[in-house]
Amino acid sequence: MQVINSSPGDLAPVFDARLGKAIRLCGGIQGALWTLDGEYGKVAASRGNTPEFVAMLREYERVTLGPPEAVRETMRGGRVLHIPDRVEHRLHRAGDPIVRGVVELGGVRSLVGVPLVKDGASVGAFMIGRREVRPFSDT
Repeated sequence: MQVINSSPGDLAPVFDARLGKAIRLCGGIQGALWTLDGEYGKVAASRGNTPEFVAMLREYERVTLGPPEAVRETMRGGRVLHIPDRVEHRLHRAGDPIVRGVVELGGVRSLVGVPLVKDGASVGAFMIGRREVRPFSDT
């Protein structure tokens, strides 16, 4: 509440604080909070990611007018997405350039996506990563 009260009208500090908490709760090392504005997704906060990786995500978002497939899958399905090893995931094997960038620039090997849902509709997603292959727990 302190973060919300200290930044009226500016949600960036709120998003950053929520993302930091989500990363700690999941035992991750890096992450991004994506928000959905109509049909378009955007990176609202990023922690633990290299500037090059964040730039790649923002460029992808600008060109495709949306988030990468794993984020879309999380938001569309409204349920947790768990990818124990990005290198073994179907999108990586299919040669999806954004997925390769996630692994190569972002260093993400294990990923969990948690949807943000309001009134039954998806409004965004937390995407939390680990640099080593170590699956996330069910909790």
